[in-house]
This record gives sequence, structure tokens and C-alpha cells, in this order.
Amino acid sequence: MPHITGSYPLGYDPVQVLNEALPSISLVAVASIMLLLLMGIFSTHFTKVASPFIAFIAVAFVAYIFAQNHDVWAYHFWKRITKGKYLWLRNNLSSWVSQIIDTVVFITIAFYGLF
Repeated sequence: MPHITGSYPLGYDPVQVLNEALPSISLVAVASIMLLLLMGIFSTHFTKVASPFIAFIAVAFVAYIFAQNHDVWAYHFWKRITKGKYLWLRNNLSSWVSQIIDTVVFITIAFYGLF
């Protein structure tokens, strides 16, 4: 019960906790929260000064959407395969592959044409 105790057990990712509790809306919820944070952080004046950074953040957001979409799918795939057991295994397997997808998508889009 991390929302009651205020802390997560070791080895738990908050996104995975949300995915376990609300699997159908976890990706949309996390992506929406990230977008609202970005819109609040970057005011009009700051946007003019830091537009290249905002482009990188937008690319990171797109890569995150791809990676988290895979993460949700893979987590439930491994949950089906392990019959609900081995939380650490399905959490790690889905997260590792999703991190690779996030990195590959980000590097590909962000640095397209530079190499």
C-alpha cells in the first residue's frame, strides 16, 4: 500500500505500481502528468530562450510513450505467462526491454541526420 505508507518497497517502480493497480489507464495517466508538468515548468519567456531543449523534451516524451506502451503490454504478457507469480521477474523483464526501446527511439529521432 504505497499510497498509504508514502513509500515504495525496494525494487518497485512507481509506474509499475500504477500499472498493476490501473492497467488500462496507467500509460495515459503517466503521460498526462508528464505533459502537465512540462507545460507548467516552461512559461512563455522560458520557451523563447530554451526552444532546443523543449524539442529534446518533446522527443523524450514521444520515446517515453512508445516505451511505456511496450512496458504495459510486456508486463501483462509476463504476468499471464507466470500466472501472477514472480513479480520481480516480470517487472524487470518488461522494464529492461522498455528502457532499450526508449533509448533507441530517442537517439533515432533526436539525432536523425546528424550522423
